[in-house]
Amino acid sequence: MEPALEPEFDFLCALVRPHPDHRRALELAGNGLNFAHVERLAAAHGVRPLLLGALNACADSGDFGELPKILQRFWRAHAARNLYAAGEVGRIADCFERRGIGFATFKGVALSATLYGDISRREFNDIDIIVRPSDLDAAQSALESCGYRAAQGNGREWRKAFLGYQRQYVFVRTDSTLAVDLHWDFFPHDFAFPLETSDIWRRLDHVSIAGRTVPTLDPETLAIYLIGHGAKEGWKSLGWVCDVAEFYVRCPEVDWAGLFHRLDRGGRVRLQVGLLLATKLLGVGVREDVLNDASGDAKVGSQLAFALRRLASAAEPMDPRADFSLAGAGICRSFRERARALWLLAVTRTASDYNAIPLPRPLWRLYHLIRPFRLAFKILMLRIEARERKQSSRLETHRGANSDPRMEAVRDDLGRG
Repeated sequence: MEPALEPEFDFLCALVRPHPDHRRALELAGNGLNFAHVERLAAAHGVRPLLLGALNACADSGDFGELPKILQRFWRAHAARNLYAAGEVGRIADCFERRGIGFATFKGVALSATLYGDISRREFNDIDIIVRPSDLDAAQSALESCGYRAAQGNGREWRKAFLGYQRQYVFVRTDSTLAVDLHWDFFPHDFAFPLETSDIWRRLDHVSIAGRTVPTLDPETLAIYLIGHGAKEGWKSLGWVCDVAEFYVRCPEVDWAGLFHRLDRGGRVRLQVGLLLATKLLGVGVREDVLNDASGDAKVGSQLAFALRRLASAAEPMDPRADFSLAGAGICRSFRERARALWLLAVTRTASDYNAIPLPRPLWRLYHLIRPFRLAFKILMLRIEARERKQSSRLETHRGANSDPRMEAVRDDLGRG
């Protein structure tokens, strides 16, 4: 059953959609809203620039309390940071091109420019760059020459052993909070989605960022990626639904029906869930031939209801098993695929395993044996804690267990880090 939206979340959805519903927002505001809670929701979901833009465009200013002023203060620092990120993209692109490294940038500032036409219209935490696996070492050296260093691990062998399953490494600078995610694939090894990175290099598109043209994903690849990324992360951010909604409205040339029929069962379920979220929360009119028989599909219905509950109720404790079901094994095409996903989850060593029990390099293989027991114990303890927190959360109005750092630690163990 789909959850009822609280008024503050409903207000947020009315304004951050591709075509803001000011009438609905003013109606909700007139009935009395907690605008401090609206601001917290907007920050948690990464949609403050969209909310500010919609409030500024509202013909009737209404009574939004201190919300516009708070958002305006945020926006000044946010715009400066995004401008700095745009400059870094250009600097890294120059370095890669000098060294002959093929690359594409996506998400982050590239998605801001592609979808919203303004690098300040979207919140993001890092710069995402993808290279061919054969260029990974050269790309790491190039980033190091630009002043970036690996965020975790002592050397490349450590990162390959404990972070390689993510198919990305994080690089940071000591003089900046901006990070670079260096990818050689789009999704972790335990997440099945029909987007082969080898296919993107034949059909790259380009986007202008701060006056410099850089390669990025073509529209069809971006469509698949946006759906896949939201599904991988369990649709826990309204900002990712906004990206899907904006893309659907801005890119009518994409053949969604043809894309639907080319995907496998798991891909079709994820596609329909992503588009239904854009429809139900953000008012996007998706064509019926794309949604097809989604209304009668039990798998789509269960995944959609779970995602809506997660988006609408940040205070509800999250069962790690359900989190994994939503993003991975829950929509595998067969028992064999589900068993493989569970097996990889159980035996893939991670940085958390090393941090908990630091072993010398000759013994690193033991983590494959230790991890299943360690992970089972952590999930058991967190389920007990989640049950206790669920009881106490009924008395709270702010975000509960989802923001608990121990829950985040388990999600890292689950390959969602």
